[in-house]
Amino acid sequence: MQFGKRTFFLALNGIAMLLLLLYFIFWLLGSSTTGRIKPPLMASLVEVQYTVEGKTYLESFMRHDIPLAQRTVQVRYQVWNPAFSRIQSFMGIGAEPLAWWLVFLLASAMLLLTNNTVFSR
Repeated sequence: MQFGKRTFFLALNGIAMLLLLLYFIFWLLGSSTTGRIKPPLMASLVEVQYTVEGKTYLESFMRHDIPLAQRTVQVRYQVWNPAFSRIQSFMGIGAEPLAWWLVFLLASAMLLLTNNTVFSR
């Protein structure tokens, strides 16, 4: 059974979308809490301290869309490992995986949907 380039492109990107869907479900199943932004305030990083079941965690995150004046932020964490966390926003959870998928989509489209010498058939 042979697959054409178009079918292979759709299959690869379908698998990538399925993995993205599983990633987002993974984070939606987690819990959230309010974290406190710790000084010193930096332009690109924030250190957030949050407490889960009496244990305090301190994590560093990229600042992205958090204003400098803001002192608290919502943190989404996994119940089985509260140290595994992300800031609860589009930039904190979804932007990076979607950007990587866009790079993969463009590269696979250039290789599989155009006439080139790498994949001639």
